[in-house]
Amino acid sequence: MAPKKKLAKKSTKKPKKAATRKPKKAAAKKSGGMTAKVSPLKGMPVTAWVTAKAKGWHGEVVKALLALVTRVVPDATVSIKWGQPVFDLCGPIAWVKPAKAHVSFGFWRGAELTDHAGVLEGGSRMRHVKITSPTELDAEVITAFLIEAARLNVKLGDPTKRSPSLPPKGR
Repeated sequence: MAPKKKLAKKSTKKPKKAATRKPKKAAAKKSGGMTAKVSPLKGMPVTAWVTAKAKGWHGEVVKALLALVTRVVPDATVSIKWGQPVFDLCGPIAWVKPAKAHVSFGFWRGAELTDHAGVLEGGSRMRHVKITSPTELDAEVITAFLIEAARLNVKLGDPTKRSPSLPPKGR
């Protein structure tokens, strides 16, 4: 007798679909192994930023701070960096950013500033003042901080550049 031939079993499985790839999103800038997104606010005129980002009493405070910096440090420039207005004179001096319950007005050299009023909050380098209403904005205190911060930048240079005497980040 001849051996019986095995019949191929019919597959009940559905055929696989061809692999489809989703198109990759436009690549963001790469820096140091991390992906950095370019802020859509960068380069936006400051007045447009204020209109878009600072509503109600927040807008009043931001406009008052912009006017104060312009008066106290007339040589400083202002532009949108890091998603907020930043005031520069030999490097960044100060920044302003509205939050839900307050407006922060901060200083890159905040830890080096003389804080007689005890209003600065923050870390080991940058510090800020929280302003919770237009009437709480103390122009005298802010003016003293601005004058001192501008003098420090002129004397010591850009505070975003690491000094050789400081340990590297992360140590």
